[in-house]
Amino acid sequence: MNLFKGILIFLAVVCISCNSNKKATEVTVEEGMAKALSGKLLVTLLEGKKVEVLEASFAKYDLKHKSIASKSQNQHLFTFNKNKISDEDLLKKLNRNKVVYLAEPLSYEVGKPQKFSSGKKAKVPVK
Repeated sequence: MNLFKGILIFLAVVCISCNSNKKATEVTVEEGMAKALSGKLLVTLLEGKKVEVLEASFAKYDLKHKSIASKSQNQHLFTFNKNKISDEDLLKKLNRNKVVYLAEPLSYEVGKPQKFSSGKKAKVPVK
């Protein structure tokens, strides 16, 4: 009987300690995604422009090319040092740069679905 009580107390202590650790280390999906995407930008360059030119222009912010997001659209993933400049300020500077078509932050949020239609309800006869 004493052995049973001892095992029961041990299991209770283990369960309580596991639950308290779980609450302390639990991170929401939003927090995790925000941290993972922090300091990363998606930049679409104008046709024929090189990433090396952009990196050289923004070297003081540690702008680094990480990968090609879309070769056909000339979109690239860049990282930068958040301690040297804020996301918003860097985006403004990038969007004013002569080799950039569009600079935007990475975002995991998905907008609401939208229904697209031509607005014409006429039926077209098929011959």
